[in-house]
Amino acid sequence: LQLRGESAAALELLRPMVGTTVSPADTALLLQTLAAAHARLGDRPAAVEALDLLVRSAVPTADRDDARSQVEGLIRPLQTGDVQVLFDRLDRDGHAWPLVGRRALRDAFENANLDRVRTVASALREHRVPLDGDLRTMALRAERTTETDLRAVGAILPLSGRGQEVGRHALEGLMLAAGLPSEGPATPTTPRIFFRDSGDDPERAARAVDDLV
Repeated sequence: LQLRGESAAALELLRPMVGTTVSPADTALLLQTLAAAHARLGDRPAAVEALDLLVRSAVPTADRDDARSQVEGLIRPLQTGDVQVLFDRLDRDGHAWPLVGRRALRDAFENANLDRVRTVASALREHRVPLDGDLRTMALRAERTTETDLRAVGAILPLSGRGQEVGRHALEGLMLAAGLPSEGPATPTTPRIFFRDSGDDPERAARAVDDLV
């Protein structure tokens, strides 16, 4: 059915068979077919779940290795909503959950959802999933920030040195775009501009990033 392109019919027939196969070859074939059918129908999270189960099953090593590779390929293009679903639904001792967790942490940070960053980072640490490089930095910044002002805009500009004229023009543009200085009292939606001078110095600009955060 799956090879003929009848993925929905294949799923209806094969899903009840999960957990009933005895032969490793049959188990691998069943889970590979389920993953392919879900993927063809656009249900990437279900495809990831089927492959993750395959990695944890008593099947030939080559089949497990192939499933790991497919999982990584499916996770990369996932939408944020699907990532959240998988983070909550996957077996945390499986191969896919740490990969999904790292992606969930990055998505939450990029969407300024620091509560979610803290929750995901805590769960990953609890299950001994290492956070390296920028993910570790994201987690630390979220944990050190107890309140986020989504109206705040940080700008690092060359307000001194060779580029100061450009920096001043950029600052004026930011102020104009934000409607600042505002006429009358600020409203809850009025943007707030925080700026730092980079002074044409890369190290100073790097320090300004941490300062503004």
